[in-house]
Amino acid sequence: MEPIDPTPKVTETTPPRQVYVYSAEILNAGPGDIKALSWDYLFRDPATHDELKRQTGFFVGKIQVNQKKKLLIRTPSSPPKVISAGSMNANGSSLDERVSIQCILFADGSFWENPERKGISCEKLRILQHGPVKSSNEIPG
Repeated sequence: MEPIDPTPKVTETTPPRQVYVYSAEILNAGPGDIKALSWDYLFRDPATHDELKRQTGFFVGKIQVNQKKKLLIRTPSSPPKVISAGSMNANGSSLDERVSIQCILFADGSFWENPERKGISCEKLRILQHGPVKSSNEIPG
């Protein structure tokens, strides 16, 4: 009987990792230079307008007034894989893709937040602005 090697020499290859890139080009048409922003890349059903998936991205860097900037989200998370059968839009796509700016931290320290969607992504920008923020539920002692 041949001896069994407990640590066989197996050549293991790492399977290729799929990375999806979601991008948008924005123009700073606001009142001042941008220091950071939070944005969402949205997938919606064209027929029902239901939100199917949301990818959140952050940009930290200067965007001057009237300057364009390309925003990127790199993630292993794919676009939605299940859609309704009758949901083709006018472009022949089965998804309605949109970008929504959630929060902007301006270079002068002022802050803008999308009134339709307040959330964690804005808290991350507020930390850049002032440091960690205490919960409004806390009672100062």
